[in-house]
Amino acid sequence: MIKFYDPAIPRKSNNVQQSLEYRNGTPKPSLVEVSNSGTCNRSCGFCPRSDPSYPDDKSFISTAMVEKLARDLVEIEYHGVVLFSGFVEPLLDKSIYDHLRILRGALPRARLEVVTNGDALNEGRIGELFNSGLSYKCL
Repeated sequence: MIKFYDPAIPRKSNNVQQSLEYRNGTPKPSLVEVSNSGTCNRSCGFCPRSDPSYPDDKSFISTAMVEKLARDLVEIEYHGVVLFSGFVEPLLDKSIYDHLRILRGALPRARLEVVTNGDALNEGRIGELFNSGLSYKCL
């Protein structure tokens, strides 16, 4: 039996421990995952998208929704991780840069991350992601 150990687990665990905070005795979330669309450019075997009946919804999260998320996170003084990920390819959203700028402006201490398959990356896009507020990239 082949066992797989995700090398990102220690980093993610460390992020959670570093960002664990309380508000009125209740723990705040340490990670907020944003699945910014319903589409991906791949169909990987480990993902539900490999099932032909899995829906491919080519709609994307609105800027208004990202602004609301930012306001809600500011309200609880959020300093954790905001992760663009899920069963999607976040970089297919042409508004990703604007969304990162909105979140970075509202949450200067938060970590903004993107999990991508890398297909849409090039040197210019990587630079623009970081110029928009990205803290860390996972490929």
